[in-house]
Amino acid sequence: MADEARGVGPLRKRMGGAMPEDINSENKEEIKTLLLEASRLGFEVGYLGQVEEFGWVKNRFKIIELHADNLGILEELRKKYDLSKDLGKKRRAQTAHSDEENKPEKTPTLELEQMPNTLHIKSSGEKGSGFDGAMRISPEEGISAVANVLKVSENSHWVTRQLDLAFSGIADLHDMLGRISQEGTPEAILTEGLEKLKLTGWISDYAIEEVNAGLKTAKVSAVSAIPNQYGVSTIPVCISISLALESIGARAFKTPVQAMEKRCMCQGDEKCGFVISPR
Repeated sequence: MADEARGVGPLRKRMGGAMPEDINSENKEEIKTLLLEASRLGFEVGYLGQVEEFGWVKNRFKIIELHADNLGILEELRKKYDLSKDLGKKRRAQTAHSDEENKPEKTPTLELEQMPNTLHIKSSGEKGSGFDGAMRISPEEGISAVANVLKVSENSHWVTRQLDLAFSGIADLHDMLGRISQEGTPEAILTEGLEKLKLTGWISDYAIEEVNAGLKTAKVSAVSAIPNQYGVSTIPVCISISLALESIGARAFKTPVQAMEKRCMCQGDEKCGFVISPR
């Protein structure tokens, strides 16, 4: 059987024309996996318009490059990535054009109301103990909001994909925060929660600036990953970090809390600043 028919030809070329003895079946499988992963990452970056210079994309590609370099396929892997990224960009442009052509005559309208400065706790109708019984909004409002967003996005594959990723990311974060211990000092529980935020990539650094167990308040600064993706804004944008801190703070202080972002990197600050206080 010819080398090309067995899929050995390309591998031999990238290894300098000869098949080294140490390229066993396990290495071949790893090479195949790395090239496939690079292609998938490149397509996603191109299709979703992800930023490569920083954040999870840069970190992920560095890891892939390191493995590829060890296997001697770094140049080929980069070519695969670039080709797939270009394909993703083209597919995004085609999807946007298709979305515009298939745009319905009447766009769904939403009734927008002025949000209050402070969200009042609304009961779900079931009595609970401690902070488990406190809810930010009613379930009906949450369900309605999700339905409205899905309805608006139904004619755009790109927006639908973004929502899928957002929901999945928040669900992963929720699962991680659910493992936080409720035993220990408020500072210890805050630290554990912030470490989990760091582990999941939502923040890269943090500092607990102040904790008052009696008043059930705390001040936290963090390097959020969101501004790197978002860019410049006139208002704080890290609401997902604020909500995560509310879950962490509720466990730390054994009571419902609110976390307000007072400073944001999107506004030019070095770190995002959050204040946790009772609801």
